[in-house]
Amino acid sequence: MVKENFDESVNFLPDHSLYIIASSMGFLLCCEQEIYQQHYYVYNPATRQSIALPQAPSCAKHVAIGFNCKLDDPINSDNVSFTLVRYEIPAESMVTIESFRRNVWVKINLALEIPRIDFHTSVHHPSNWLKSGGSIDGVFYWLDFGPRINVYDSVNTCFWCIDVPDGLDYQHKRSLGVSRGVLCYGGTSPGLMNFGDMSVWHLKSGVRDKTAIWEQYTTLSVCIQVYTCLSNPGLLKSGRIQSNRDMTFHPAEPLILIVLNNKKGGAEVLMSYDMDKSSSKLVCDFGNGNSKTHTNLVPYEWHEWPLFL
Repeated sequence: MVKENFDESVNFLPDHSLYIIASSMGFLLCCEQEIYQQHYYVYNPATRQSIALPQAPSCAKHVAIGFNCKLDDPINSDNVSFTLVRYEIPAESMVTIESFRRNVWVKINLALEIPRIDFHTSVHHPSNWLKSGGSIDGVFYWLDFGPRINVYDSVNTCFWCIDVPDGLDYQHKRSLGVSRGVLCYGGTSPGLMNFGDMSVWHLKSGVRDKTAIWEQYTTLSVCIQVYTCLSNPGLLKSGRIQSNRDMTFHPAEPLILIVLNNKKGGAEVLMSYDMDKSSSKLVCDFGNGNSKTHTNLVPYEWHEWPLFL
């Protein structure tokens, strides 16, 4: 979405149905399949350029994936390198990191210090739980199914976990992302629309510290604000929100973006909540959709001066 207009140009390969799974520095990471991922593409919506990455070495059913872009030479902005990391879910006593850098895939086996946590994909759709929580300085983050965050340091090749600040697990609405250069975590209590007030926390400890220190940034009355915003234009068809499909942090602004199902039948709306102003805004009404589909939000920042592949 660019300046409140939707750009459907991500369908850049006519023979493939692509899934957007991560973004970094104005680039999108896409894959051909949501499960059994092996074929990845990097796409720049601003320039309409795309490249196919070498095929991943293995084909696991469910993988957690991270994506990061950086300038190799700040003076020559055309030199962009991509780092892709992924690991299979669930892992047992060992996690195998598959890392793509400098056009080569490398496998790294690391011992786990935490017990394995099973999940049932028939009940909890994997795409919502395996998406990237962002990266800072080569350190990648993912929400675990328990009250933890999985961390991988691609520079020092080590894997560990930190505790979430509120002790919530996958049964609650949670979000993890990097906003304005800070790792942000949001957890919601049960409420009117399957989620109530949201507490937002910032990571204050170093990104490579094994013990997390969190600072509570704010507590937001998301439930009341969104409910009021939808009621005024008459978009609350059934009198209540059916479900909160997904939410994410904006990478550059103090915003939380939320996709809500606002009536039976799969109708969805995209809401924006300003954490600094405690106000919400309807961004888009998608209309009736398929109630069996699963919507994922991928934070993306449009660059005014885009980089070229």
